[in-house]
Parts: sequence; structure tokens; C-alpha cells
Amino acid sequence: MSYYHFYLVEYLGAPRNHHAIWVTTETNGDGSQFHVTGDIQRGMDFEARPISQDPRKSQSFVSRSLLGQIKAEDLALVESICRANPPPAKQSNGGAKNRQNQAFPTLPGVDKRED
Repeated sequence: MSYYHFYLVEYLGAPRNHHAIWVTTETNGDGSQFHVTGDIQRGMDFEARPISQDPRKSQSFVSRSLLGQIKAEDLALVESICRANPPPAKQSNGGAKNRQNQAFPTLPGVDKRED
């Protein structure tokens, strides 16, 4: 039975660094990346894609932290877990906060706090 290591990878970005989940599927460091693209003014989209380069070779690479390992046959499960968590929706209209699409909306049955 073979296993894949998966990591939290950080890349240099502006105004904030970018984070992704990286699963190493090949002995040369190649693998799959799971992350969101976009920004808070337009909203974000989930992206899963194979990458034929170890992230440590990227010019914007900052760090990686081992999160764990999975069975090779469970790689599709990682993607389905990521897809089950919706990416952040649009949260801003040119500097004005869009309170209807907050990253953490109020859940049904949970009291709202007064601002």
C-alpha cells in the first residue's frame, strides 16, 4: 500500500501570502495542489490541479508544513473534502464591506451579535 504526504504550502503574495494544500504523488516532488483563486472583491473559486514541479522550486515559495499522509487511493477523497467547503464569496464592493456575503455567515439558530 502506498501513501502520499500532504502539506500546507505558503507562497509569497501581495497583499497577503497565498496558502495551498499540496499532495506529493511522485518521488520527484510532483503532485496535486488544492487552493482557491480570486479575491474578496470578485469572490473566489476552488481549484484542484496536478503540478509537475515541487513547490519548493517556485520563486515565490515561502514554507511548507507536513499535515499528514493519506493512502494513495484516497486522493480523490481529499479533493471531495476540499470541494465540500465553499470558497469565500465576494465580501467587498470597492472598500465597502458586503455584509451579506461574509466569509463566516451567521448560521441558522445562532444568535446574531449587534455591531
